[in-house]
Amino acid sequence: MAGREPSRDCRSFGRLCRPPHFPTVDRAGRPSSNTGGSTFMSTIRINLLGAFEAVADDGRPLVPTGKQRTLLAALAVRCGRPVSTDVLIDTLWDGDPPPSARTTLRGTVRRLRRTLGDTGANEAYAVRSMPNGYRLALDADAVDLHLFRRLRAEAAGARDTGREPELLRRALGLWRGEALCDVESDALRGDLTAAVEEERVQTTQRLMELETHAGRYERVITAARRLIAEHPYARCSAEPCGRCFRAPVGGRPEATGDASGRSPGRALTDPRRPPARPGWPAPPDLLSSAPGAPRSRT
Repeated sequence: MAGREPSRDCRSFGRLCRPPHFPTVDRAGRPSSNTGGSTFMSTIRINLLGAFEAVADDGRPLVPTGKQRTLLAALAVRCGRPVSTDVLIDTLWDGDPPPSARTTLRGTVRRLRRTLGDTGANEAYAVRSMPNGYRLALDADAVDLHLFRRLRAEAAGARDTGREPELLRRALGLWRGEALCDVESDALRGDLTAAVEEERVQTTQRLMELETHAGRYERVITAARRLIAEHPYARCSAEPCGRCFRAPVGGRPEATGDASGRSPGRALTDPRRPPARPGWPAPPDLLSSAPGAPRSRT
């Protein structure tokens, strides 16, 4: 009968069937008016500068697998901005989607929301439904890629304040390996990996320049060895001799110049030094904020 109050059994059944971690949400992913209280978005940290990591605010790791991992990475790359369904489908299936791609995408979003919700993240705010797409509603600094870029921009504006070296160290300290190295999506990595790597190299070179001007040559030499091993023909303007030099990846530098007439600096031809090896993080000496003992230029 209309207006009849549900029985106690019905009310109890409804409470049992409602997921305990999730508030009631509408079709757009917003909290509905009958949530019965305030909503709270827990902080999630997502790391893309190396192997993929997602950590809840209480320190527990989130472990989205398969397409959940790729989906969260794709949303994190564009954190705070809508990502269209078509772009996500292209990312998840590398341009070769099955006929059921849209249905599978919706199911992947639901499973990802449960993964986030199980560790304290509010599904109503972590992955929001948008017209023809989805958006990761986190602060940009919660994603190391965007924090790295913000620190670089802040450093560029702090050249007259003396804060530039520390900001650059913080930015480089976020790197743990090749960006997106374990995310299974060529469409997502594509040009992004190369572009972000170029930003890392430029940041390293700028910090090397600052350390060179401060006379801290040992830090610069350590960083130069690593950088040259990763990028043999990169121009290192901060090398104390002011030259370009190259070193074969995984081995010692050649003592003679190459076809272009370039030769390695004396610091890199020392037979006592260990072989240069590519990898991350950046050399600890370069990232250290300790003043060290600058050497005389004479």
